[in-house]
Order: sequence, then structure tokens, then C-alpha cells
Amino acid sequence: MAALLDQAGVAKALLREYFSAQRAAGRAGVLLHVDVANVTNALGLYESVGMRPVLEIDAWAKPCDLHQAPVGQRAQDPPPDRPLLAT
Repeated sequence: MAALLDQAGVAKALLREYFSAQRAAGRAGVLLHVDVANVTNALGLYESVGMRPVLEIDAWAKPCDLHQAPVGQRAQDPPPDRPLLAT
């Protein structure tokens, strides 16, 4: 537990240092993109240093079915070394 608290202290210090540097550079604020389904305490960490949510976005995806042929064509298997989804 102490290690987790130490990590949170380091993370807060790093965030505060970054905020200070951005303020010194004349920036009006800092924007952070984060997965709201994050199972760590990251959201709590960000809130503890004064950050607040300003926008939530739902991302949708549909994998391509490489085994389904276009209308009028026969399906073919992809080469074994070809990934199913681009990363």
C-alpha cells in the first residue's frame, strides 16, 4: 500500500510540475485524453490535482470481416500472417 501512495505522490508532483511549466509558457490550460473506463485510480488522481471532465466521447468500431466476400464474389481466407485489425 505504501508503494501505491508513493507512486500517487510522484504522479501528482509530475502533473503539478507540468501544469506549472505550461502556465509559464503562457498556456491557458491543459487537456488530457483518458479512457473513462480506466480501472486504475487515474481519474481520481486527475481530480485530486484540480482537473475536471469537460467532454466525454463514445468511440464505436466494427472489425472488417475478411472472410466475407463482396457481393458476387467467393470468399477467400486471408494469408496467415495478415492481422485481422489494423493497429
